[in-house]
Amino acid sequence: MDITAALHTLVEKIGKKYGLQKEDVSARNLRASGAMALLLDKVDVNTIKMLVRWPSDEMMRYLHTSARLLVHKHASTMLASTNYTLMAPAEA
Repeated sequence: MDITAALHTLVEKIGKKYGLQKEDVSARNLRASGAMALLLDKVDVNTIKMLVRWPSDEMMRYLHTSARLLVHKHASTMLASTNYTLMAPAEA
């Protein structure tokens, strides 16, 4: 099973609780989100390219540098905590 298929299976099981549909997630999302978290934590762009295995400048279209001011504290929190989430708490 590939990563996207595994993510889709998981979202089918628990996605409704969080307002997600399987079309909302993919392996590509994880790669771009990870690269964005690293950029926002001030990791060098060339290091990010190496870590996410993007040999070209293609990665820059995934790194939304204009979002830095909006989410600048999220990156270090994401990297430091395994319990970090942007999701609203589920209603009881």
